Amino acid sequence: MKRLGAFHPEAQQELNEAAIWYDDRRAGLGDSFVDAVSAKVVDICKMPERFPIVHNNVHQAILRRFPFVVYF
Repeated sequence: MKRLGAFHPEAQQELNEAAIWYDDRRAGLGDSFVDAVSAKVVDICKMPERFPIVHNNVHQAILRRFPFVVYF
């Protein structure tokens, strides 16, 4: 499983646990999940203002294929 850049330790743990959960459902699905999160992080880095602010100065980026949100 790939490790993504600078996530808060609790967020990284949640990501790891979700990837394991998806792999338990179907082999390789956890890697697809991590790839989707990674692609979303790349999108965030390219155009952070594209994502809505949901609380104070916190933005959210919703994944399409998986029910998961990246907050930044």
